[in-house]
Amino acid sequence: DNDIDLFVDLFSFSFLYLDREPEMTRLIIETLVFAALAVLGTVLLFLQPLSVTIIAVGTASIDGALFVIMYLWNIPIDAVSFLCLTMSIGLSVDYVVHIAHAYECFDYSHTEGQETGKTDTLNSEDLANDATKKTKDKLRFALSGTGRSVTKGGISTFIGLIMLAFSPAKAFRVFFKMLFSTVLLGLYAGLVYFPACIILVDPLISKVTKSKVKELNGNVDENEI
Repeated sequence: DNDIDLFVDLFSFSFLYLDREPEMTRLIIETLVFAALAVLGTVLLFLQPLSVTIIAVGTASIDGALFVIMYLWNIPIDAVSFLCLTMSIGLSVDYVVHIAHAYECFDYSHTEGQETGKTDTLNSEDLANDATKKTKDKLRFALSGTGRSVTKGGISTFIGLIMLAFSPAKAFRVFFKMLFSTVLLGLYAGLVYFPACIILVDPLISKVTKSKVKELNGNVDENEI
């Protein structure tokens, strides 16, 4: 019998992803961490550290919730879900940043000054005595104004995505599930999570700051005497 050498090339569509799948977990972790640091670093230029800290915790919670949603909806970790997870960093931050910016930009001292006719120094002391009321008023301003626009933005985004749910292509349906979940969680973070954290934390910080100012003023008065 004559030996016949056969040269055969095997190909399967799954071969295209063999070198990617083992690295997918590492790529997802690195991309999410770097994207979150870049977004939060940019937000830190415009917001106070307290707000940025609350936003950072909320963003991490949203990403964790997305992994749970992927498990419940049987969404595999592939290129489509990887892309949606990366986009979720920016989308989830978008809603809460608008609320935080409106909260911090509310000129409470100027409003109180017009109502009471006192000086700025006295206004600051009066506001420090009622930190909880100040926080609630600022949140009411942010939610009644910017909160409406944020809600409309979330609804319009959902309307733009809803047609993907009826697509015959699985990739588009996965895209809809991931982005719909991101928008829903982002709205929750902006309209519920951030105000709840602020109303709990901000008055405590104001009270601590007030006590430190009093101690400092007391020490100054003693030195003058």
